[in-house]
Amino acid sequence: MEYTLRPLTPQDGETFADYLAHLDFSHAPYFSSCFCRYYHVACSDEAWMERSALKNRSESVEAIKEGRMKGYLAFSGETCVGWLNANALETYDRLLPDLAPYAQEKKTGVVICFVLHPDHRGKGLATKMLEKALDGFKAEGFTQVLGLSTLNPEVPVARQYSGRYAMFQKLGFEDLGSVGGRQLMRKIL
Repeated sequence: MEYTLRPLTPQDGETFADYLAHLDFSHAPYFSSCFCRYYHVACSDEAWMERSALKNRSESVEAIKEGRMKGYLAFSGETCVGWLNANALETYDRLLPDLAPYAQEKKTGVVICFVLHPDHRGKGLATKMLEKALDGFKAEGFTQVLGLSTLNPEVPVARQYSGRYAMFQKLGFEDLGSVGGRQLMRKIL
């Protein structure tokens, strides 16, 4: 299948939000209100659960418009079928305390939240999106990229939103150990 992959632009806020708003999150209903804000917000889990989908959506659209939220969209024809959250480490307030020690004063990118339409899972799209993100990070002068992978292959595909371990390995990431129940993967660019 042919896909068009491109970086998120400030004009893509509603495309991004509409894509996520129309996905079926019955496998994990709490994902439906996230709009990929979870890792960008440093608050308690209790406070996070009180946040509304509308608040998360509007914050995402605003952050995209201002260029603070970055990543890649995938299209099949004119239809958005995928999203990858890919940005500088310092934009992920929730991850920063755990991942900052691995930055070691290097310009560090992070990939998290591969959100693919169910009809497009298992077709190599996540790998293509990760490759595109790596190229983008390299072009922007990043020296390394971190990802938090799902190591357990028994976890259903729909819940492996942070990326499969084998995918990271295939693209040359090294395993740095467990962080927060996921395997921290690093690729030097």
